Amino acid sequence: MINIADNCSDKKLQGEKKNNILFVDDEKIILSILTSRYKSKGYNVYSTDDGVKALEIINNNKIDLVVTDYYMKTMNGDELTKSIKKSHKEIKIILLTSQDSEDFVKKAFEIGADDYVSKPFSPMELDSRIKKLLSE
Repeated sequence: MINIADNCSDKKLQGEKKNNILFVDDEKIILSILTSRYKSKGYNVYSTDDGVKALEIINNNKIDLVVTDYYMKTMNGDELTKSIKKSHKEIKIILLTSQDSEDFVKKAFEIGADDYVSKPFSPMELDSRIKKLLSE
């Protein structure tokens, strides 16, 4: 469902200020697609395949938004979200997940996620959610 060519030339997401986005997913192909897509939209993009490395990136850079998979091997999205919100409350977080039950959605918001997107997802849906969170 992720299509890198889908609206890659769309400049609507770009603002005057370059926002810093961190993508965290243990699926390297998804990381590659998201990195290419959002760099082409003018964002400063960081990416990693593990939650521990994500925390290092956050501690060494000014990150505005984290888009993270929920199910990962080293540190899952639950632990990562809690760790980020503990010391960086200002960072917005979108959880990517294959779960879309009401219980999961409730849990995602309780642990500190600002939004969530169910996999497989539409690139345009993710664009809209990123734009909304970065404009708050």
